[in-house]
Amino acid sequence: MAGFYGIIKEKVSENNYYNFFTKEKNTQYNFIEVKNKYLFGRHVLTKLSSDRFFEDSDAYTICFEGVNYSKKLKNTKDFISAYEKQGINFIKEIDGLFSILIYDKKLEKIFLVTDHLASKSIYYTVFENSIAFASEVKVVNEIMNNLKLSKTLDTDGVYLLSLYGTLQSNLTIVKEIKRLEQGRILSFDIKNNKVSIEKWYSYAPKIKKTKLNDAIEAIDALMVSNIINEWNKDLEYKNEHLTSSSGGMDAKTNLLIAHKLGFTPISTVTFGNSDSLDVKIAEEISKKYNFNHVSIYLDNGKYLEEKDLYNIYMKAIDGQSLFNGAAHLNYSTRKLDLSNYSVYHSGQIGDLVLSSAIIKTENVLAKKQTLGYTGETSSAKILNKVTILDSLLEKYDDNLKLYYYEEKISSGTLMGDRSISNLIDIVSPFYNKDLISYTQTLPNYILNNGNLYFHWLKKKHPYVLEEKWERINMKPNAYYKFAHLKKVTKAIDLLKSKLGMSTKNMNPLALWINENENILKNLNHHFNTQLEISSIDITVKKDLNEIYNNNIPNYTNKFSVINTLYAINKIFK
Repeated sequence: MAGFYGIIKEKVSENNYYNFFTKEKNTQYNFIEVKNKYLFGRHVLTKLSSDRFFEDSDAYTICFEGVNYSKKLKNTKDFISAYEKQGINFIKEIDGLFSILIYDKKLEKIFLVTDHLASKSIYYTVFENSIAFASEVKVVNEIMNNLKLSKTLDTDGVYLLSLYGTLQSNLTIVKEIKRLEQGRILSFDIKNNKVSIEKWYSYAPKIKKTKLNDAIEAIDALMVSNIINEWNKDLEYKNEHLTSSSGGMDAKTNLLIAHKLGFTPISTVTFGNSDSLDVKIAEEISKKYNFNHVSIYLDNGKYLEEKDLYNIYMKAIDGQSLFNGAAHLNYSTRKLDLSNYSVYHSGQIGDLVLSSAIIKTENVLAKKQTLGYTGETSSAKILNKVTILDSLLEKYDDNLKLYYYEEKISSGTLMGDRSISNLIDIVSPFYNKDLISYTQTLPNYILNNGNLYFHWLKKKHPYVLEEKWERINMKPNAYYKFAHLKKVTKAIDLLKSKLGMSTKNMNPLALWINENENILKNLNHHFNTQLEISSIDITVKKDLNEIYNNNIPNYTNKFSVINTLYAINKIFK
């Protein structure tokens, strides 16, 4: 994960911490250092060079990392002017995907800000009247090593990472290192040695009575505006358009509406098993619309035979999330020449935002064993060792969708984006703050079973529904197909997956592992090696061994445990 770092500490000395970021040929670094006061630096993409800025003056140090769609807040001058008029709350007006650092030298305060999704990570540690922070855990870790600060293994983080494949709340696997959650402002008052964290963005506003037609008009205005803003970013930098394409609904919706709006030519890419419906449908659409298409075939999962799994697939996200999901994206993206592209368009989280696949009223705590990215864990006794989990889940009561927004997206879904954040920025029209806020106000009857999603497309963009959908292998141009047939095919695919049969899925992990013995040999090698060199408590070792060998569908338990062990061993050497 590319980004920035900083230390506020008495007698801080220059150190090239930018060297510890995950590097690529298209990243750059620079730093600002004033002895005995502070040290800031960054290591970021050379892309979107006008969006990203990092400047120091007598009054402020200010850094913006990410993608900026704002019309009025475009540069350092705009940010400082808005900050001087409104204070740090000016960040509510920013439209984009970002993390921000502002050091107010007159007030002697530092502000760290995450966007509404925490799409750009910030990790931090507070110590001895001081604070250190960075966009990557490994950089915070190196700062702590250099300052000879002690570190303690957080077993809550270890067990969550192993069983869920993700972390929750502000946890990492180190008690002294915390993650700044989504929609937060961290303030550090240097004079008074005071740290405070406040929410500037909250999910789940009050539900409003809304008519379906009114919701359709509102959603269309938001989505079209988002797509224009997003795809104009390519034109702003005089670059070409690159987007993911698949048989899925979300990426296809973004792609085809953008095409209809006149964004051409478009390069499309899809990756997966060559016989998967995702790949086949994407190829059919690209041929029909004359897109410049690339298919990257992942047959037999050979990319998982790599001997250096950590440096290739885990390093960029510091082992902070299940790596097998990010691995196929990372592997495939590296096959592309990205030099002529500003951003990578996608349809990420569209189903969550516009549909209600998980909006049913269910007690979140009761679903504890099924909430992780690994699927249903069979190690319930070990999961109960996570001391914070019950209280964390209880606060969501029966609002499962809110849990997904606040806990799963930034710590899970977006980690896939971060796995290539040192190659290119992934963007999606469904990431937009105003769109998410609006859909949160809609009652269930508007969203249930894809009601809004389907009828919006049917009324405003019917051409999208005239292309096959991989979930049903037919055109979803009737509501019963869109809402109900997918449930039948999903149940069949789940059964096939459990039996290790072909599902026409783009990434059939169980099938690959059952048919390609080299993958399992490689995973076992990494597991045994990392477990052996680990210095963790014997009980934790025993538990990780149990989780690794207690297989669940798609063997995701094996990936999550290997990921956890690497994360531990890279920090607690």
